[in-house]
Amino acid sequence: MVEQAPLPSITREFTPPSRAVKLQLSKTATLTVLNSLADKVKEFVQPIAQYIDLLVYFKLHPNKIFNAYFQKELELQSCEDQKEEEHVRLHVLKNAIEHTVALMERIMEGAATYGEIVAGGELSVLTGGSQKCFVDVSFDVEEEFQNLVMCSQFRSYSTGGIHRIKCLLKLLQLPHYVETINCVCRQYHLNKCQDDADFKKVLEFALKLQKEEERAHITPTDAEIKWGEFEKILCLQEGASLKCLDLFSKVADSVDFYHFLEEKHFTGQKGELLFRQQYDLVTAQLQHEEYNENVLNHLYTAFKFISPFTDPEQTFSCLMKAVTSLDTREGLAQLDTVKKNMHLIRLWFSRAEVSN
Repeated sequence: MVEQAPLPSITREFTPPSRAVKLQLSKTATLTVLNSLADKVKEFVQPIAQYIDLLVYFKLHPNKIFNAYFQKELELQSCEDQKEEEHVRLHVLKNAIEHTVALMERIMEGAATYGEIVAGGELSVLTGGSQKCFVDVSFDVEEEFQNLVMCSQFRSYSTGGIHRIKCLLKLLQLPHYVETINCVCRQYHLNKCQDDADFKKVLEFALKLQKEEERAHITPTDAEIKWGEFEKILCLQEGASLKCLDLFSKVADSVDFYHFLEEKHFTGQKGELLFRQQYDLVTAQLQHEEYNENVLNHLYTAFKFISPFTDPEQTFSCLMKAVTSLDTREGLAQLDTVKKNMHLIRLWFSRAEVSN
């Protein structure tokens, strides 16, 4: 049965769950005409009848993984069969679906290789168009697979195989994040973090993944073991998305804000208390005049985002626990706002200091 099929409407209006599904019907249409039309449609789609529910599901619930493989198979099958007849085109579609489903089943079983998953680096949805064949960091592994397991075609597969493939994809996203973490630690003089033995282990493995031969030898089972180890080192909750690590790239681009906090002695535990006192004073002063409330509100959250990076004596474990405990689900726009308005923020705090 097709998931989320259109429900009958008491207003007699056609109300499908997607705007992509449309129906136009002439007022002069008769039951005989409709039956004839239904028979012709049924006859036409007979070669792909068993896949209709699958195609409808992914039309209503787009999935980057399925769509990427399906489009690639369509291109391959079209190249092999250059005929123009209608039934041949449907045959091409049938072959493309069958090949796509076969590969998807290997993925859901946890049996697919890295080369199969990224199709030799040709799937830009996974690699971001990079010739390095890494998994694009904007690709949300958890979200995409949640979409897949809801499809009736793949719902019966065990969670073990799916988990191994997710671990493999996350592992291949790791080099981007580890390189950024290393740069941020160097940029903000977090020497203890850089010298941490566990972090060095992750960094060494990330460097290995730069080599194609190293990536080619990773099996889903190996990936599950490795990712379990690195997940603990990075203090990530089990099954968590790597999106929380996007904070590092934002912090790397927030040097002016970091220097401002240093200048005002807003670093460390005592610095956090001082910042809150000054922030409250600024807020009180601005109540009596027109000001950009959005900047002030974002400033407080941005401080919470960057404060874990202001303690050069902390361990790598402490840094990662602080980072992964932050709620960045709504994005990191606050740091961008502060970056664009540093001149205004400096003015506010300078006035507060003079008043105090």
